[in-house]
Amino acid sequence: MYEIKKDNNRFYIEESELVGEIKFNVEGNNLIVTKTYVNPNYRGKSIARILVDKVVEMARLDKMMIVPVCSYVHHTFEKNEEYSDVWNKEYKYENACEI
Repeated sequence: MYEIKKDNNRFYIEESELVGEIKFNVEGNNLIVTKTYVNPNYRGKSIARILVDKVVEMARLDKMMIVPVCSYVHHTFEKNEEYSDVWNKEYKYENACEI
């Protein structure tokens, strides 16, 4: 299993190199998820989903909602009902996702 680390506005997994990260901003009671990245050497190992689940866990613990600006997170939320309790579908975020 991977060790998930946290700094300012991201969760990340790092071994000898960056394995993956998910970035977010806090706006009021919302976590605006702006980027999910997985190193090509680690793709296909559910790293992105592990990182999404970590953000969801934080949102639930802190009683926050998630605005999935990142296309991966948005797609994951659309396909999985288990995230409906933290998905803020009403919040309009003006900026685009990070690339």
